[in-house]
Formats: sequence, C-alpha cells, structure tokens
Amino acid sequence: YTTLFRSKDSKPYLQVLRTCRQIYLEASRVLWATNTFSFTRPETLKAFMNDRKTAQKQLLKNLHLNMTWNMKEHKRAWEKALTLTLVRSLKGLTTVHLRIEQCVLDENSCFHSNPMGGEDLLNTSPFEEIMKFKILPLETVTVNLVNGSLTRRNSNGDLQWPLARRVECAE
Repeated sequence: YTTLFRSKDSKPYLQVLRTCRQIYLEASRVLWATNTFSFTRPETLKAFMNDRKTAQKQLLKNLHLNMTWNMKEHKRAWEKALTLTLVRSLKGLTTVHLRIEQCVLDENSCFHSNPMGGEDLLNTSPFEEIMKFKILPLETVTVNLVNGSLTRRNSNGDLQWPLARRVECAE
C-alpha cells in the first residue's frame, strides 16, 4: 500500500504517480475523485481544464467555483470558461459549490444604466453558463449568492440585491 501523502506535512506526494503505469492508473483515481478543485478565476479554470486529459476530467468529483461579477467582463470571462464542451467532459462530477458575488453597479461601471430601477444582472439570464451543469448527474449543489463590496443601496437604504432576491435566484 502506497500513500499519496507524507505524514509530516500532509502535502500530496505526487511523485509516486510516476513510479509505473499501474500505480498511476490506480492512484490517480484517488487524486481526482477525493479532492475538491477550487477556482476563483475563470482563466485559471480554463487553463487547468485544458491541460487535463479526458479521463482526468471524467474522474473529477468535486468542484468549487468562487465567481465575482463586478463587471460585465468578469461575467463574460466565466461564460467563456464554462463552455458546454467543458461541462460535458465532467461526467463524473457529483458535487458543485458555487459562490457568486455580484455587484449592482452604475452605468459607468457596467451592468445597467439605471441602478435604482430594480433591474440587475440576474434579470439578464446570467445563470445560463451555470445551468449547463444540469446535464450532469449531480448529487449535491450548493449556491451561495452574496452582495459584492461595490453593491449600491437604493434611496431607502436597502441593498439592491436583497436577501430574498438572492435566495430566489439561488433556488
């Protein structure tokens, strides 16, 4: 029995995967199936997935995406990273954790021209790229929607993306 972890520092000891093909095939399943792969930048997700073989992507079980949508460009970058081709390649994915931080910004910043009009990013079908995950046999999906640091308050002092609206969108 070979361990993938050193006892003294609990860091992966991945060199064992280079020992021989049989060890690689058996141990790599553990690596992909038992770890949660977390991404905060769409470029990192895209680069990481592009460097993975199909078999590795199919073995991946747990994915955590921490998305920040402060500007349209941020949302577009996630759209480009979460292609249908990528999602289809994650056939073994069973758990997805999404944390979406969204700001309701003014016209100079990006999303819409009337920040007090109640229209926000969520009314423009923003979850299209995330809804692609529905094609997978997911067992657990966690969605955490939060107001971003730049979120504006309306004339009543209320956040423009209130908790009730976030819960509705998460469901």
